Amino acid sequence: MNNQKFLKIAGVLLLSAVMLFSATAVTANTNKDQLKQKPQSNMVSYTPTNVPMKGVLLTEGFEGGVLPPAGWTSIITNPSWTWVISTTNLHSGTYGADCQYDPALVPQDEWLITPSMDFRGYTSLYLSFWWMMSYYWGVTPYDNYDLNVKISTDDGTTWTLIWNEDTIGTFTSWQWYNTTLGTPVNLAAYIGQASVKIGFQYEGFDGAQMGLDDILIYGEGGGADTTPPETHCSFNGTLEGDHYISDVIVTITATDDSSGVNYTKYNLDSGGWTNYTVPFTVTTDGVHVLQCYSVDFAGNVEEAHYCNFTIQHPAPPITITIKGGLGVSATIKNTGTTALTNISWTITLDGKLIFVGKTKGDTIASLAAGEEVTVKDFVIGFGKTGIAVEAGATTASATGTVILIFVIGVA
Repeated sequence: MNNQKFLKIAGVLLLSAVMLFSATAVTANTNKDQLKQKPQSNMVSYTPTNVPMKGVLLTEGFEGGVLPPAGWTSIITNPSWTWVISTTNLHSGTYGADCQYDPALVPQDEWLITPSMDFRGYTSLYLSFWWMMSYYWGVTPYDNYDLNVKISTDDGTTWTLIWNEDTIGTFTSWQWYNTTLGTPVNLAAYIGQASVKIGFQYEGFDGAQMGLDDILIYGEGGGADTTPPETHCSFNGTLEGDHYISDVIVTITATDDSSGVNYTKYNLDSGGWTNYTVPFTVTTDGVHVLQCYSVDFAGNVEEAHYCNFTIQHPAPPITITIKGGLGVSATIKNTGTTALTNISWTITLDGKLIFVGKTKGDTIASLAAGEEVTVKDFVIGFGKTGIAVEAGATTASATGTVILIFVIGVA
């Protein structure tokens, strides 16, 4: 074989190899683009231009591990396929927000909505967030789903679109991006609004996976919140002098004039710190020590303070009359104006020679106003004895002498 023919064959083989490699690469890339989920890989995230960190109004990286985060709300139309916490394919940290597509092809309109924010007093405001999704299924050749970022100034009644992935041009599927390739959303048009919410909406049908992480709203001016919230306690009960004679309903309220209240905690009678959500009722008698404090969305922590109160329920309107005779009897009467229920009673004799009937007790299921009931204790013994009777919170005592089964001289 001469050299010219050898070179010709080698060239054909080389060209064939290049074409085969290219076709394989294109097929691989196409398959990756057509996936419904991000492949498990160490793909490097897009690095944006450095953004100046000024007054931070809101930051959320979902590191609490729950959705929605504290203070946030959600709108769920497809409960099986909505925003959930993810521990894989994150932008940073341990957790992120993730929404998968519904393989049953049920439409999805799933929202994560920030707490209400006060935009008054700012001179500039910006929104940045990290996101990833499929270009193939979200833009072209298919436009089956979208990440819509919307803003509301009327507590979520109406929403205005301020960002969508369709507007940023070509991007790579499954790669993390910061907002518009590193450029934040300018919120200057909404400065001065007192109640602003921002919603992150997965909207689609036969879409693909979407990820959301590291949301940040920052600016200059009013956003530099350094003042903690103020927390107050109120008590609802029947107050007599310096104490309550009824059960007490405790309500805790907190206010913050800048970033807003994130959460409130309380500690009742050293029982441990608990997140406050709704009013609660305290029923036990005694001095109650209540501590509480709040934290705002800027991270300012209020110093815990005390709201103490005392409950002393009045003794039930009961009289007890002790009599002797064949054993010991006690007449228990309701002298009040309302019926009493579940009145526990005991008769106790402390004599040294009481062989039978040293103590006896039971419960009166119901005792109407003005009604009386006589309870008895059969006794065998000798000698002097003290007699104590309890009915509910009322007590009475007497002395007498036991002679076999009789009790005499009760006084």
